[in-house]
Amino acid sequence: MRGILFCKTLRNLRKTKHTDGMKKLFCVSALLAAVWIGSAAGAGLCARAYEVERTVISEKTAVIDGKPVEVRLSGVGKTYITEIRLDVLQGGKPVCSIVPPNDFGFDPFIGFYEFSKGEPFLFYSAQSGGSGGYGFYNVYRLTGEKCRQVYDQAQDSAKNRFAGEFIDGCKMVLQNLNEKNSLTVDVGYMASEFLKLIFPADCRPAKQEININDISIVFPYFNSAMGVYQLSTYRSVTAVAEVNRLGYISQNLELAEGGFTPYFTNFLIGF
Repeated sequence: MRGILFCKTLRNLRKTKHTDGMKKLFCVSALLAAVWIGSAAGAGLCARAYEVERTVISEKTAVIDGKPVEVRLSGVGKTYITEIRLDVLQGGKPVCSIVPPNDFGFDPFIGFYEFSKGEPFLFYSAQSGGSGGYGFYNVYRLTGEKCRQVYDQAQDSAKNRFAGEFIDGCKMVLQNLNEKNSLTVDVGYMASEFLKLIFPADCRPAKQEININDISIVFPYFNSAMGVYQLSTYRSVTAVAEVNRLGYISQNLELAEGGFTPYFTNFLIGF
């Protein structure tokens, strides 16, 4: 309607060679704008086109509270997936939709694991594609027809903290700030070019910092002694450059009342 009124107004303009051409152009533009903006059919077409782009990547089913629960992982894209969503259904009816904190990445994955005996939890992961090999990891509890996050690797990194420093003798000291204990490691295995930068003379350290990165890898593993699944997390320890990896701090986490808590910590050196 606005487009039609706009065209009528243009007819009152003084007719010149230029205004005739401009009048036609403005009339067409205004009518197209009115049809596009005001048409509910156009909006519906856009919504349908958007839904066509979303594809179901994976589907998993488990019995929770005695009822079959299905989870569908969907997203937009083929290799690098965006707008990732986890739709939880029970008896074909939607229960909730989960959007992970980082709803993008490569190779998104879902799986059910019994972190508590007789109760499957939903484990989600996706790879960031960065050079450090970082991924995104979350665990969700789906009991009582509710979806509740019980683990997030970013929160874990912020909660369980570590520090480190180089000391005389070509060594480093790693500190678990939560448990108030430490570990001394001889770093003579380091590549010679980095060793010389950090310990330029007589194995005495220069002012080089140890970087303890956030958690980059999380995976469920079955603890046969406990009869349940638990989580294993890894964060890299580097110095000078990312390629100079001194090792990994690994923690085993068990499900407790307030979520997952670490009960065992390792420092791993790769060969």
